[in-house]
Amino acid sequence: MVAPMNGHSVPDPLPLVAVVIPAYNAASTIDATLRSARGQNYAHLEIIVIDDGSTDETAEIVDGHRREDQRVRLVLQEQQGVAAARNRGTSETRADFIAMLDADDLWHPEKIKRQMRAIAEAGEACGLVYTFSATIDENDEVIDCGDMAGRRAYQGFVLGDLLLNNFIANGSSPLLRKSAMTEVGGYDPDLRAQGAEGCEDLKLYLAIAEDRTFAAVPLPLTGYRVTKTSMSSNVARMIRSHRIVTEPYRESYPDQVRLGRVYLALYYAGREFAAGNYSTWVWALREAARTDFGATVRTVARTLLRHVAPPKRNRGARAGLAKRVLFPAARVAEPRAVQGRLAD
Repeated sequence: MVAPMNGHSVPDPLPLVAVVIPAYNAASTIDATLRSARGQNYAHLEIIVIDDGSTDETAEIVDGHRREDQRVRLVLQEQQGVAAARNRGTSETRADFIAMLDADDLWHPEKIKRQMRAIAEAGEACGLVYTFSATIDENDEVIDCGDMAGRRAYQGFVLGDLLLNNFIANGSSPLLRKSAMTEVGGYDPDLRAQGAEGCEDLKLYLAIAEDRTFAAVPLPLTGYRVTKTSMSSNVARMIRSHRIVTEPYRESYPDQVRLGRVYLALYYAGREFAAGNYSTWVWALREAARTDFGATVRTVARTLLRHVAPPKRNRGARAGLAKRVLFPAARVAEPRAVQGRLAD
């Protein structure tokens, strides 16, 4: 934005960031999602909600936020899928930086400010900055935020690492340089036509990683919601989508692609077992074994050994840390260790 001053034009001190929220029948969650976007400590935002053919009260709820906050915009379109909605939102803004936010996820107030600092420090070659994430349920309660002490922040040229493990994990974590997105054509809407929605975000990240560097903010500043009806709960579709997206890299990165498929199937197997969905658990285990039986056995064995006697302090610390970091306004104060890092 450029504002006149004494007959001259001066640029805003902060670059504009567009928050793009694709929404389909998200009336139960969109209010909290918008509040977390509007509550960012980085003020120079444009918040664009793409209502992708909702039949519930999503548009009405967004319109209420629009009346309260001029940064919020509502764009209506016929249902075309999440990739098309994200592309539409990107095309609706002149911002140089894009942050996608799914209509049921949440952000810590520091998220965008931290990411903009990181991408500035990383330089023009950096196409994407991600944060760590915590998993939340229908009640905004944290299910898990992983082992924070042992989690690695992948940075620099990360294509091989990303094929081995989608460490970004979800579509609400990254802040993207718009030029990096347009260079690779944005999100691919054709996965929907193939019945393989779910990895549109990973496909974009892989394409960007071919020529651009990544940076990380190693704090759990994204709350990623998992419910029984969410897209990520459809295990068969997610695994099929992942195979389609990673197939172009199989010749150049055979080991990473093969093992990445094993690890993804085992991730879903573990999640389905914990949820009591035993038929899906067995199916996912078979998918992993069919891809690489030896790697499946070794990975399962390592996992079992690691969980024979997990340190009690890790379980409590992980849950407590994530609850406080993600929802500082609603919960108790930040733990001292995290307070110090957020004050940097």
